Amino acid sequence: MALRRLLSFDYVIEHTGLPWLPTEPEKAAAFEALGIGRSLLPARVYRGAADGARRYFPRGMPVALDSSRAVFVHADPGYDTATALHSWRDRHLTLWEALRELGWSVEVVGVACARRQLVRAEKVLGNWTSPARSLDRAQVPATGRQMRREIDVIEHGIRSRDERVIGRYGRIRDCLARLAKLREALPTAPSEAMIDRFTVWRSSRFSEGGI
Repeated sequence: MALRRLLSFDYVIEHTGLPWLPTEPEKAAAFEALGIGRSLLPARVYRGAADGARRYFPRGMPVALDSSRAVFVHADPGYDTATALHSWRDRHLTLWEALRELGWSVEVVGVACARRQLVRAEKVLGNWTSPARSLDRAQVPATGRQMRREIDVIEHGIRSRDERVIGRYGRIRDCLARLAKLREALPTAPSEAMIDRFTVWRSSRFSEGGI
């Protein structure tokens, strides 16, 4: 844990131009100010503490937030695995989705002191930014999330007899046909990219002898 914190702090002091959120309360308050509730923030409940204390951003990794971009740093001290990186992603995913819905871009920085960890981070993070394969937009939307949104719109339009929604497709039977097409395509729909950009950065202060 100590080396992870040192690595992440090393990145911060080399990138002082970013608007870092130093503490847990500042991080939570910044996202709440955007309308993102605490239920979407990465958290851990400590059962042994009084009333099961909940800590947000429990690893204490750096986060920066400006008017258009959120930057999340993940530091690998050398003993992590790819599974650990994926677990960190999973804890942040709902927050990243909420940010992107609001128009913020999400950037992840992989920090390490050895080449092996940087290569692994570059490969994993690259998969998170891979664009979805294109589909015929005249047939179905490009991603599973877009499909689910359109399904929700059509279903609500049918239930509420919303003529604007129904008219977009023609008649009720056309809405039902569209729903059938979307539901058929949804199980094999491509996923959206989870983040917008990534970088990797090697610490010179804590380098491991050219590993």
